[in-house]
Amino acid sequence: MADLDPKELAQRNVPLIVIYVLALLPLPIWFVVVQGGLKEGKKDSVADALKKLKQKQRTIQQFSKRVKSNDPELFSPHHVQAFNDRAAELKKQITQLEDAIRERDKTLEQWFDDPQFSGLKEGQLPDPADYAQYWKSKAIPQMVESYGDLVKPPEEDGDPYLYASQPVKDTMKRDQKRYWAQKYILEGIRKGAKHETVIDGKPGKARLASAISFASDRGNSNSNDEKPIVSSFRAQVELRCSFRDVSTICREILAQPIPMQILGLEVSKHPFRFEDRTLQLTVDGSEKAFLDSNYSIKLDNFSDFKGDDKLEEYIPEPPVRVQLEVEILDFDLPPKAEAKAEEE
Repeated sequence: MADLDPKELAQRNVPLIVIYVLALLPLPIWFVVVQGGLKEGKKDSVADALKKLKQKQRTIQQFSKRVKSNDPELFSPHHVQAFNDRAAELKKQITQLEDAIRERDKTLEQWFDDPQFSGLKEGQLPDPADYAQYWKSKAIPQMVESYGDLVKPPEEDGDPYLYASQPVKDTMKRDQKRYWAQKYILEGIRKGAKHETVIDGKPGKARLASAISFASDRGNSNSNDEKPIVSSFRAQVELRCSFRDVSTICREILAQPIPMQILGLEVSKHPFRFEDRTLQLTVDGSEKAFLDSNYSIKLDNFSDFKGDDKLEEYIPEPPVRVQLEVEILDFDLPPKAEAKAEEE
């Protein structure tokens, strides 16, 4: 048997050799690629990728559970939009509230309504000497003239029942605010007093019994460094009026242009005596009135008396003593332009 040439043998069996190669080729590829890639800890290995997928799967499963349980801390884009809309609405409401406060506080922050003060810029103080002179010669006399029926005492030469402390440089702003508070308290009393009674032996609707006094300013901040948004000061007011007018007086005081609230109200009977010589009428409501529910009336020699059912035409209503503690609120918001700049 003749020897075969290996080359010739290979040439004769090329198809078979190709088949063997293709059959054996996956084995080294498997060892190099697959087996090597499954080794634990190798970066970018199949095991590493599988681990990451399982972690993501657990995260998705946990997220799914939170969604199904309506977790309040889980926010969707819808929630975020709703929060943004709500924040915009609250910002609008806060702006409206601040505007309302500024408008309500505007009167209390003004100086006297006079050309020599109306031109002052915000934060600018008037000349102390000019201010003190205006206070003494014009402001207080004008108030006495406007509200004389409420503030003039029974004695002709007595001082009016007003806060009239002479201001100095350090108290001008404080005294200006007290002036406005006093003015609008008197305006509220005048508007609220509608029924006549007996005051100092004469018919009248209302009158102060003493000068209006003011307590020290109060702030709402516990910090000495932080300027409070709102502070307050209090007025003590004592007057005589009809019992029927107590509620309307309180209501009218609260309806004035500056923000006020009534912290204290005390109402008690007050001794009185009234005489009308034309009618020869005497009404005695002195100390006995505090011990008895009735007071005595004496009507002598009056031929035109219309009868007991018409007594209200002759007999004045008894007065009551009213003590009020009024708190005036003083807001300190930044000017609107500054507040807008701070937000931006």
